[in-house]
Amino acid sequence: MATYKLLNTSFNSIGQVAYQLELDSTESVILSYATSQSQEALDAKCDEIVAEKTAEAEKQAKIDKAIAEALWTDDERANLG
Repeated sequence: MATYKLLNTSFNSIGQVAYQLELDSTESVILSYATSQSQEALDAKCDEIVAEKTAEAEKQAKIDKAIAEALWTDDERANLG
């Protein structure tokens, strides 16, 4: 399990504890809970989010590759070797 940097902790408009965590250098996420959470619980949720994003990116890459291959010309297919 990775440890994610806690950027901010606040209370949202409905009284929940809102945590802003850095997923990577370009993206953060806000997680809201009715009660305070441990760093381990926050890290576990962030791991889930990152795993879902990675799986979605891999799925999209397969789709993009299939579309690109479907649009290949006969010459491109002949020169795959």
